[in-house]
Amino acid sequence: LLVAYLAVTAHRSAHVVCDVGGATRCDTNAVGALARIALEGRRRGVRVWVRNPSPALVALVDLVGLADALPVLDEAGDPDGAGPAG
Repeated sequence: LLVAYLAVTAHRSAHVVCDVGGATRCDTNAVGALARIALEGRRRGVRVWVRNPSPALVALVDLVGLADALPVLDEAGDPDGAGPAG
């Protein structure tokens, strides 16, 4: 998540893909960190996408109402082409 935050604040791209497939815990702290990254991205004109989230993380993001702010890409998804999946 730190790398995603640094990528957003460097503002070198129109989008940042945060691969969370290796995340071992899915709790409100993880969702809060992703939300802060997405908010900072929005302030800087950078769209943040989430790749490889666990079903638990997707459910938690949806539960707290952040599904639109944290769109999910499938494994082959590309923000420039394929757009968000699900």
